[in-house]
Parts: sequence; structure tokens; C-alpha cells
Amino acid sequence: MGHALAAYLFRPVDRPLRILILGLGAGTVVKKIQHYACISKLIAIAIDATHIYIAKTLMGLNSADFSFYHADAVEWLASYQGQCFDVIIDDLYFEQECEPLRAVDFQENNRSWLPLLKSRLYEGGLLIANCVSPAQARTSVSTSSPGFKHGMRFTKSEYAHISGSV
Repeated sequence: MGHALAAYLFRPVDRPLRILILGLGAGTVVKKIQHYACISKLIAIAIDATHIYIAKTLMGLNSADFSFYHADAVEWLASYQGQCFDVIIDDLYFEQECEPLRAVDFQENNRSWLPLLKSRLYEGGLLIANCVSPAQARTSVSTSSPGFKHGMRFTKSEYAHISGSV
């Protein structure tokens, strides 16, 4: 996630950024974004209220520019009616038999999920999605490319990221 996000955050901007994080975790990504980006609004969605507690109390993420919601991210995004975002980070996972699995599988849900994400991005916005494997990233970039102007994948043996811009 770092390469694509860093490149995007360091480009010239004409206004502060609106950022959406689907899957908050402990808030470490928010901490990095806070350090490097000029933010007008950052919204993070977490299905586990403990993650929000950790982000606010242990990570000190209490800026007035941040909003944290304890909700199912898929349902929240489907019902969201506000302004679009410059950056959306899809980091939605759950665990099954000690293995991470994407909460929204790109192959099974591609017809609805990627268009929904794209519809919530400003023109020129950036989608970053974490994938479980390099194979999943390769397939995701190829299946998402019709809706996005550019698609990239960044991989290591342990994980993979994809990014696309509209």
C-alpha cells in the first residue's frame, strides 16, 4: 500500500484530500497518512469496535478531521450519500482457519464491488486494495482495468497490493 499511497500523497494538490479507509485495523495507516498528507476529511470504517478504540486511545488518532464508524464497510459504502473521496483504501479481511481472506472477493463480487468503489472516487482518485496473494492481485488488476484509467500491482512474497486511478 505504501508505494502507491506515497506517490499519490506527494503529488501537487489544489485542496486537502478526502480519504476513506475500509478496514481500520489498529490505525497504523491512518497514522502514516496523518504524517504525510494534507487531509480535509478521513473516514475509517471498522467492523470491530476494538479497532476504533485502539486507534483513538493507543494511536492518538483524535483529530477533528477524522471520523470512525463501527459498521459493516460494505453496507456503509452502499448507503453512503456524501462527497466522493480522493483516496479509498480497501483493506477488508477476516480470518478463517488462521488464514486471511478478503471480506469482499474481487472475482465473486467484481461486478458490483469495484464499480461501487469507483463511483465513490473523484475523477483522478486512487483506489488501493490489499490482496491476499500476488495471484489475486494479478487477477484483480486485469478484471478492474476496464473501469479504471490505470492499474498497478505491488507484490512481495507475503502480500500484494493493487491500485487503480479513475
